[in-house]
Amino acid sequence: MRTFVLGDIHGAYKALKQCFQKAEFDHETDQLICLFMHVKYG
Repeated sequence: MRTFVLGDIHGAYKALKQCFQKAEFDHETDQLICLFMHVKYG
């Protein structure tokens, strides 16, 4: 199991997906920790 820590992607979903593909991210065994803001401040 590997652990990936993710910051705010600022809308770069395509680039993020490419990174996960290059790293061969496995949804069954790898862990993803998201540190970005879940609620946008007004």
